[in-house]
Amino acid sequence: MKRENFKSRLGFILVSAGCAIGIGNVWRFPTITGENGAAVEGSITNAGTYTVNVALDCDNYVLAAGGDSFKITVRPLDLSGEDVVLRVEGPLTVGYTGASVYPQIGGDVLEVELNGKYCGTLPADCFTIGAVEGRNNVNAGEAYLTIAGQGNATGKKELAYTITARNIAGAGVAVEPIPGQTYTGSAIEPKVTVTDGGRALAEGTDYTVA
Repeated sequence: MKRENFKSRLGFILVSAGCAIGIGNVWRFPTITGENGAAVEGSITNAGTYTVNVALDCDNYVLAAGGDSFKITVRPLDLSGEDVVLRVEGPLTVGYTGASVYPQIGGDVLEVELNGKYCGTLPADCFTIGAVEGRNNVNAGEAYLTIAGQGNATGKKELAYTITARNIAGAGVAVEPIPGQTYTGSAIEPKVTVTDGGRALAEGTDYTVA
């Protein structure tokens, strides 16, 4: 099933604002005024404070003094809030590399749920990906990353993912030739060197010799 996406940054901001300030009333306001011969001038884009002007175009209503404009503040979405859930449809996996590794998460992948309601995907310019202190992001198995808000989002949220083990028989993994050994009368344990793309692997951690 195809995921719903925000068509623009504005859509995401309005939904975020709806959970923060009850923007439903703000959406209704242009409709109500439009039905009665008025027009709302101004646009809401990113987080910030805006002045919206209302102009009447009929004789049925008169705006009270100072009632032709109002201010609205759109707060950034706080990712750390308990009412915010971030998820990715399907398994979130990445292959083992021997170093910190994170799955690719674009702006059309990270889904947002606010107050139990699905709101689409988080724009790519609203977050960065980083490490979680004390959590695995190197070895195969369960790992964790941090989604940190920026721009129109703030706060942080942890997200679990899986690092899959690398097949030692795969391309790029090589066992260096073992040189001939001289009889000693005792068990001979030749040194085995395994590399992955030129990087030496650690015996006992990355592989074992039987």
